[in-house]
Amino acid sequence: MNRTDKYYLFKVGDKVKIRENLANGGTYSSVKLPTIQDDVVGAMYDMRGMIVHITELDGGKYHINEDGHKWYWIDSMFEPVPKTPRYVE
Repeated sequence: MNRTDKYYLFKVGDKVKIRENLANGGTYSSVKLPTIQDDVVGAMYDMRGMIVHITELDGGKYHINEDGHKWYWIDSMFEPVPKTPRYVE
């Protein structure tokens, strides 16, 4: 296990879905390290249900491309997006 596996469920480049039931003003904890927490602000709440891309890992938190790296996100704010198999003809 490398160092990032210890702190992160997702990696840079992953597509994830922002939970539909994200609570505006809610506090979310990291799945792997519950002491790492962050709150949902209005702009994050407005992104519920969107498919987004992880661009940076930062202190147990994530940055995404779609908000211009403005907010910190926690893995429990996301749902995994199943990978679509690619077929070669």
